[in-house]
Amino acid sequence: MNLDNNTLPLVHGMILDMDRPCQSRTVLLCRTGDNRAHMLNITLSSGGEPMAVPANACVTLYARRADGSRLWSSCTVNEDGSVSHLFTSSELEVPGKADCELYIVTPEREMTSPKFRVTVEGILRDDSAVFATDDFSVLGDLIAKAEKAVLLADKAPDSATAGSVGAVIIDSTDGTFYKCTGAVDGAYTWVKLNKVYLLTVHKPAEGESFEYLVPSLREICNDSPDCTVFLKYHDSETSQYYTVIPALCSNTGTGIVIKGFYTNPSFIKYAIRIYYKKSSGSARVEYVPEYAPPSLIYDEDYYLTAPPTVEAVDYMIKDKQDCAIADSEGYFTEKTVEGALKELGASLCGADSALDGILSLIGGNEA
Repeated sequence: MNLDNNTLPLVHGMILDMDRPCQSRTVLLCRTGDNRAHMLNITLSSGGEPMAVPANACVTLYARRADGSRLWSSCTVNEDGSVSHLFTSSELEVPGKADCELYIVTPEREMTSPKFRVTVEGILRDDSAVFATDDFSVLGDLIAKAEKAVLLADKAPDSATAGSVGAVIIDSTDGTFYKCTGAVDGAYTWVKLNKVYLLTVHKPAEGESFEYLVPSLREICNDSPDCTVFLKYHDSETSQYYTVIPALCSNTGTGIVIKGFYTNPSFIKYAIRIYYKKSSGSARVEYVPEYAPPSLIYDEDYYLTAPPTVEAVDYMIKDKQDCAIADSEGYFTEKTVEGALKELGASLCGADSALDGILSLIGGNEA
């Protein structure tokens, strides 16, 4: 039963009988990718009478998607004792039937409701590669998950529109992407982007082939630098969850390098580098801690701008000293800086007394 279809989110109502057998029944039909567009208002009943949820109760919705993944999210307890839940894109990401239940906890009691079912219908839209000129399907992801890199405007930017170099603005009237390529004395240069790519990639496994990336990378290589790239990054090959990451695409002459940065749940920042060579048509993905050494030689200038982490310093000084540390006497030799300082110290030993003798001879040591 729809209570209010005049605006989003769509509000749906249901009565959940706490006394009935725990078997699923379908109460809602959604589509994959719907995000915060369906609100379910649930009135609990017992013995045919409404049952109000206490205002101090904590109510959680648990869902098991068609792929077996289990999710939970919070519900809202309304003034009339009913419960509301706004479905997220994660809960509606997998086509099929999602079984749900409510877990209700008060300071004195806790209980679980009978199951009910949400049916998620698949859609035809595919975001694996997007032409921004006439396809709006990726806008939701870019705006919701890459807010710091993408701004939404109600008109095309001009020279007075402020922005940092590399920033992207979407003209919401027609979905056109613009990128800031210059900022000089208060004048900003905005270039219309012919294509925007959302490149799906996951954390690489040892020995994995990246042939699945080659068709998209070939297109990006042909379009660069007149395109912009975002990474739709999954933390594993089987993970349904992803993060949209703004990426920097560089043309090396022999191919392209795409770089993005991802902070994992442990707050460790990783660099994601995708390499594509035109001559061989090969692709590879690196996932390493930020500032860790890259494997390709043409990226070594990266160290010139790296903060002084242990990895960066170790790399830069690895050829500076050829004497191994065996013991204190072996370490302090003329081949090392420490050895040179030791010799200098020995030469200066007794310099104070020698200076006093010289001053005495010339009469310069008088009080």
